[in-house]
Amino acid sequence: MQYVRSLDQAPAAHLSHASGVDTAVIAQLESVTALGRTYRPGGGDPVPQCSPGDVYLFVTDGNLVVEVDGRELAVGPEARAFVPTGAAHLVRNVEAGGKARALVLVMPSPPAGAALFDAAPAPPAPTTGRADGRAFVVALEAAGFDAGSRPNGFAVQTMAGASAACACTMSAAQVNARGEGPAVHIHTFDQLFFVVRGRLHVRVALEEVVAATHELVVLPAGVPHTQWNEGPDTEVHLAVLTPAPPAGEPLTRPVTFGPPTG
Repeated sequence: MQYVRSLDQAPAAHLSHASGVDTAVIAQLESVTALGRTYRPGGGDPVPQCSPGDVYLFVTDGNLVVEVDGRELAVGPEARAFVPTGAAHLVRNVEAGGKARALVLVMPSPPAGAALFDAAPAPPAPTTGRADGRAFVVALEAAGFDAGSRPNGFAVQTMAGASAACACTMSAAQVNARGEGPAVHIHTFDQLFFVVRGRLHVRVALEEVVAATHELVVLPAGVPHTQWNEGPDTEVHLAVLTPAPPAGEPLTRPVTFGPPTG
């Protein structure tokens, strides 16, 4: 399996009704479809569109506007927008002279053969599991990292906001040089790492991979892994857990490798 995926993969056609937007399918799991979308100057959705899953949009470059709930939400670099399932929305690039780029996650993935985005009207968004079921924007803030939240050179801030969605949990981790995550472990859910700045090293079972800035690491449930920053620079990444773990469930389950027994 290719664990590291680029935001700049070859674009695919006819994924949405967008005009002036190049879309690349980065990963497709049952719990999530990840897209890389580049919005050319003036590019965007000509009509409101809906998705059968929650939509999470993280801007890496430029500035976008998301029209939803009768509001215009400004989404700048290193900010994340959330649009709940079934909510009609429109995304456009407000920069007249430059491109905007974003990682877009749809959770869960639609059934085989179903469209990721549809211009047809959809039923109102469900609110189960959310504070109010409304769209929101939350930015990654340098001052938002809590240096005491984790040992071993990790500082963490939530990217879920007050109206947290039930499809995933998302946080941002700032990792100092030589900082490292938990020892080799597995999850009962899928995990994504999206590198915002720097380079992240990940050991997946017995394989070591490196994800550079704006690359995505895809770790399906049950895959043993651990991650660290070899330095010399500080690394920042988004960590996405999907579907969201039930309350009280251990996030990590340690595993060890050794010679076969018996």
